[in-house]
Amino acid sequence: RKPVGNENYSVSVPSDPVELLVPPECAGLRLDQVLARLLPEHSRTRLAAWVRESRVPVDGEPAAPRLAVDVDA
Repeated sequence: RKPVGNENYSVSVPSDPVELLVPPECAGLRLDQVLARLLPEHSRTRLAAWVRESRVPVDGEPAAPRLAVDVDA
């Protein structure tokens, strides 16, 4: 048997920035809810952590997971 290492696969690895456009049907939802819809491969817990770590700016500014997202017309 191969020994199991100490790798922590739940730790997020920094990657290149991604720009997301929020669709109109997401207007008024919380930022963590919008991110969960646009990035379903990640848990809402992880997405909220990224927001708290200031890794998810909104219009270039730090945001909170509970921020209500506004969609420009």
